[in-house]
Amino acid sequence: MSRLRLPRSKPRLDSKVGIFVALSIVVGYVAVRALAAGPFAMFEPESATVSGQATVKSNAGASGGKFVAFGSGATPAPTPAPTPSPTPVSVGNPQWLGDYSIGSFLQWPAREYKDGGTAADLARQQQIVTSPARPGFKYTARFEVESGDQTSGDPSRNRSEVADYSDVSKLNGGTSWWAWSMYLPAGFHVDTDAESPVGNGWLICTQWHGVNDLNLVFGLTKPSDHIPHLEIGTMTKGTAQSGDWVSPAALPLGQWNDFVVGVKWSNTAGHVIVKMNGTTLVNANTPTLESGSNGMTYFKQGVYRARSNQAQAIYYTGTRRGPTEASVTY
Repeated sequence: MSRLRLPRSKPRLDSKVGIFVALSIVVGYVAVRALAAGPFAMFEPESATVSGQATVKSNAGASGGKFVAFGSGATPAPTPAPTPSPTPVSVGNPQWLGDYSIGSFLQWPAREYKDGGTAADLARQQQIVTSPARPGFKYTARFEVESGDQTSGDPSRNRSEVADYSDVSKLNGGTSWWAWSMYLPAGFHVDTDAESPVGNGWLICTQWHGVNDLNLVFGLTKPSDHIPHLEIGTMTKGTAQSGDWVSPAALPLGQWNDFVVGVKWSNTAGHVIVKMNGTTLVNANTPTLESGSNGMTYFKQGVYRARSNQAQAIYYTGTRRGPTEASVTY
């Protein structure tokens, strides 16, 4: 199965996001101890071996721990949809919300779109809509990319993303939990390399980005049958190992898929837990920070891909962060 093959290069942060990075570092230094003190016992190493149901790629020297399979291979059945409520569900007690519940993008400190884009370009690439609506949430964010949406001065890439720099728990071995819901329209697929106008099809939907590389990334595979699978990877530089997990089952299209992610942040003793629709996909020891980065990681969501002749859109709602899994439950 064809995998993500994202070129490793230092990101080029434009001026409209750089100020938020600097402010976050200052705020983070003050607040880190309070946020990093919470218990995270479930991320301790386990004696279980690697399950055969998931595709796993680790470099030599990988530490022990449990890799939980993506499931039996069957596509998860959609959850029956209750009648949507007029306001967002907020069962937990998150520290930060990026769920679009206010009907705008103002919860996010930065928005990234095509180089030199106009207000009209931004309005096309990022919209607040009410359909498709996940039950319990009134508003949905729609992120669109077209072939001409060049980003970072690189004509081979397209981008439409929002970014948040407020999570300071990634310093000094801290932990954080995240949750969101994502909708991919029916027929959504990533270009194969043969179809790609740049010869390398790839697509990232959610990422935690470091100074020089992607610390943790959610992407889609590019199989020849055009049925994408979820791929989760740690692509940290300067660490002894990395991990790559690919779902054996195709990612359900035309429905909402709910994600919960817990991360212990470390360039030596990190851990990642990923759940989709209530099923644990990954539970693994892996570096989660670049060597020497001191927790300089920011969260991004939307569409970031190799340039394609396809116009594509991904929908999100419910995005939030907290210190425990219960705090982000909805």
